[in-house]
Amino acid sequence: KKRIIKNRWHVVLFLSIFSLFIFLRFYQIEERNVFGWDQVDYAWAAKNIIVDHKFPLMGTQAKLNSGIFIGPLYYYYVAIFYFITNLDPIASGIAAGFTGIITFFVIYFVTKNLFSTGVAFIAIFLYTVSYAAISADRVEWPVNFIFPISLLIFYSLYKIVIGKVKYIFLAALLVGIS
Repeated sequence: KKRIIKNRWHVVLFLSIFSLFIFLRFYQIEERNVFGWDQVDYAWAAKNIIVDHKFPLMGTQAKLNSGIFIGPLYYYYVAIFYFITNLDPIASGIAAGFTGIITFFVIYFVTKNLFSTGVAFIAIFLYTVSYAAISADRVEWPVNFIFPISLLIFYSLYKIVIGKVKYIFLAALLVGIS
């Protein structure tokens, strides 16, 4: 009986932190959404995918004039949100917020499995109220995926080192996506 009550407190605490997270990431999304040069590029790429049915095989340049390109996966990710919003620019902010939600769950999952539920709650709370994280999560760009993918790569490498070799496939997939 005590375990059920304890688990309910975990659920209530998790949902409370998650609700605060959603509020801080999506509050006044139309006014606070950054829509600059990069976001316009992603919007055009989404328009080309959705309307013109042109599917890119090369993404944006990693550094301007470097000649090094990242893959097109981010274009396809953003296109989902532009499709749902019927090409409304607010899709940029929604995509950025959804990326933050992915990061939130990755932080909770990894810290809970490496340390404990208490440490996971501290980690997601700090991520939720951090001004730098809030600001970064309001900008739609591929950089937001660096942290969750890196954390999952670290977690899979940790599992490989402790003898769970099957995690090598997860590590390979994540390195490929990164």
